[in-house]
Amino acid sequence: MNIGIDFDGVINTNNATTMAILENAIAHKLGYRVCEPKAINSKDRYGFTDADYEIYQTLRHNQINSQQYFADMRMMSGADSAIKTLNEMGHQTYLVTSRGCDSNGELDANVRHYVHQTLKKWEILDHGLIIDENYSFSDPTKKQIDKVVQCKNLDITVLVDDHGKYIHKVRQAGFSAIHFGVEVRNWQVVITQIRLISISP
Repeated sequence: MNIGIDFDGVINTNNATTMAILENAIAHKLGYRVCEPKAINSKDRYGFTDADYEIYQTLRHNQINSQQYFADMRMMSGADSAIKTLNEMGHQTYLVTSRGCDSNGELDANVRHYVHQTLKKWEILDHGLIIDENYSFSDPTKKQIDKVVQCKNLDITVLVDDHGKYIHKVRQAGFSAIHFGVEVRNWQVVITQIRLISISP
């Protein structure tokens, strides 16, 4: 089976909670507080004007894609050994991340390099994780991040991701998906789930 594995919140510890804290700090610097806690996007959540939202997006992008941000990143416990185990079981593991473009949706070679560098430092590439230069990163030709297209292009059977929106979309498209941090709390359970998926008719 081809298994797609997300980067943030799955291979590294920067999950949705971490991102929310960072986004909140940026919004506060711009003088905004949460006004719609249940809003799906940050523009509505904080009530940004169009001009301030553009500033917010640029600040957020620059921070989460900086060399320092990657240098401070920590690997999710068990990610390296789990990816090694999955490859030893005969599966192919592919990186499937929404990273790879700048705040204007253009290809960001630096971010792609930082992802490579980080995975190499953690020896995850040595354990068999494949980075496909065409499909592992978000597509700069598309306005919206589309992990369904990434999964189709990589012939993915199951996606491991921590983002509920992507989990929902790939399942709707007929793929299996494991919601990391919600349905499963650690990599050992991911391996168990993949075993079950691989033997199901």
